[in-house]
Amino acid sequence: MPIMKALTIRAALLAAITLAAALAGIDAAAAQTAGMTDYDLDNNGLVEISNLAQLDAMRYDLDGDGSPAQAHSAKYSAAFPNAASGMGCPTTGGCKGYELRVNLTFDTDGDQDVDANDEYPNWTPIGTQAAPFTAEFSGNGHSISRLRIRSGARDAGLFGGLKGAKVRWLNLLKADVRSSSDHPHSTVGALAGAAVGKELETDGDVFDPAIIEDVYVTGRVVGTARHVGGLAGHARARALIKSSCANATVASASSAQDARAGGLIGTVNSANPP
Repeated sequence: MPIMKALTIRAALLAAITLAAALAGIDAAAAQTAGMTDYDLDNNGLVEISNLAQLDAMRYDLDGDGSPAQAHSAKYSAAFPNAASGMGCPTTGGCKGYELRVNLTFDTDGDQDVDANDEYPNWTPIGTQAAPFTAEFSGNGHSISRLRIRSGARDAGLFGGLKGAKVRWLNLLKADVRSSSDHPHSTVGALAGAAVGKELETDGDVFDPAIIEDVYVTGRVVGTARHVGGLAGHARARALIKSSCANATVASASSAQDARAGGLIGTVNSANPP
C-alpha cells in the first residue's frame, strides 16, 4: 500500500475515533443533566418564581443563594423540582435572590376571597427581624394580589424582616394584613414589618442599605403592633425607600405611648435594630 494512502486511512480512523469520543462525552453530559430544570433562564442570578409554593420556599433560603438550610432541603426541592446544579444560576457569582415571572394571587379558588379553601389562607411572613431576608427580590412589574395575614408574631408582612435586602418593581394588591402582636418592637406592613440596613463595619458607620424601590401597595394594614405602615411598619438604619407608594387603609389599635402608624411607613429613624 502506498505510504500516502496509508497515512490518509490512519488519519481518517483517528478522526473517527476522536469524533466518537466527543459524541460519547456529549451523551454522558446530556445524561447527567437529563430532566434537570434551569431556574435562572436569563442567567441574572435570580431564581425564577412561577407559583405560590416557590414564593413560600424563599423562607428556607433567606440569603438567596439557592441553597436552603439542610433541615428544609426537602421542602425547597419540592417547590423547585429537578433543579439543575446551582439552580442554573451563573457559575461565577451564583444565585443572589429571586424574581417573579408571572402574576400571583392568594385567591387560588377564584371566588374573590381568601379563606380556608385557598392554598395559603394565612400567609406566614418570610423572615423576621431576628432572621431577616437579606437577598434580592424583583417583581419584574408583576403583581401579588390578595395577600392575607392574621398574625400575633412580632413582625408581619409579605416579609417579616428585610436586612440589606433589595425589593423592586412589585405590585402588592388588595392586601389584608392584621397584626395582634403587643411586643414592644412589633412591626407590620403589607410588604414588610421592618426594613433595615445591613451593618458592614462593627462601628455602625457603614451599611449596605435595605432598598425598597418601585413597590405599589393597595389594601388594608391594621393591628396592635407598635409600628404600622401601609408599605412597611418600621424603616431604620439606612433603609432607602424610592418611587414607592401605598394606597391603603392603615390603623393602629395599640395603646402604647410610643405606637406609630403611617400611610407609607409607620416609623422612620436611624437607630440600629433592637
